Amino acid sequence: MSHYQAYIQAEWEKHGIASLVVIRHRADGSADFGVFMLDLYCLGVKDAMAEFGLSKNDMRTMLEERLPPAYTLPFAPECARKLIDGAVAYAESLGFAPHRDFRKARKIISGIDASACERTFTYGREGRPCYMQGPDDSEERVDRVLGMLEARFGADGFDFVAVDNVDDDEDFSAREKLMDFLADEPEEVPRFFHVNGLMSAMVIGPEPVSPLELEKAIWGPEGRGWKTLAEAKHVHGTLFAYWNELIEKTEGVLVPEAPPELSVIDFYGDELPEGDGGGLAFAALSMEWCSGFLKATELWPDVWAEALARPDLAPHWEVLGWWAEITDDENRENMIAAAESTPPRTLNTAFKTIARALRPQAK
Repeated sequence: MSHYQAYIQAEWEKHGIASLVVIRHRADGSADFGVFMLDLYCLGVKDAMAEFGLSKNDMRTMLEERLPPAYTLPFAPECARKLIDGAVAYAESLGFAPHRDFRKARKIISGIDASACERTFTYGREGRPCYMQGPDDSEERVDRVLGMLEARFGADGFDFVAVDNVDDDEDFSAREKLMDFLADEPEEVPRFFHVNGLMSAMVIGPEPVSPLELEKAIWGPEGRGWKTLAEAKHVHGTLFAYWNELIEKTEGVLVPEAPPELSVIDFYGDELPEGDGGGLAFAALSMEWCSGFLKATELWPDVWAEALARPDLAPHWEVLGWWAEITDDENRENMIAAAESTPPRTLNTAFKTIARALRPQAK
């Protein structure tokens, strides 16, 4: 006998767009997986897909890809069916048929009793149809939808929200996208080099920490409120892309033949001003990086407890501590003295020593 699970993106009621997953578990242990992109303001089932006979592992992987855990809420299957049926009915009342793949995907929800859901759902925005242009909507589709709405309701009988569907940042790296995004965040949100240090610690840590933890680490336990699922996926995609870039960079820094001056801190010399200003700028971003690195040891104390207590690593943790607070005169003097010692204890050597101690294969 089959049983069902359903999941929906967080805050879907605020935005009129609901990415909804319904899973039908079969008696033989396999699962059928349906995804329904619902436009509750106008188009109903805007997109749909279905996969049948998945293994449990494939099902979990697909769920995480379609609805990242940070943005997913459990949803009653009977309410999922009711929400979908209502969206289809509302869109058809406006003249729009569901996506062509809905016929296949609806087989997954056919055994769910929508009448068991006691919730009431509303469609349209403030009582009016509202077409929200998607990032993948072509000009032809926009013209077609607007033409149908105007023919049925008149020029003033509906709303239209346009979006810029041109990806004008496609030539920028994940690093540049992340740097620009964080620069525009509220003041309390850490900036790029703090996040760079945080991620560096996560990458070389004694136990793996999933990149899915990044949002809570950057924006706090409650995460960040996103305007749309598309925005959330874009930023998450950028974080994961940069995560992979940083893994590759870290591997390059730790190989024995790497130049000693090669730094894990992800900066480029031409980004710093010339002269004394360059040194001050490097010190400032290094301080951010160290504070981010040490923040990881506070966020996941159980992971780092043993490494923090190792006597052989104590001098190097000390260096990171000085760099994290170099505005203190005593810390700055200790940092300079350590860098001039034999052998020198610099920020770069401290990181490499800690990383190699935690990852013997990097020696």
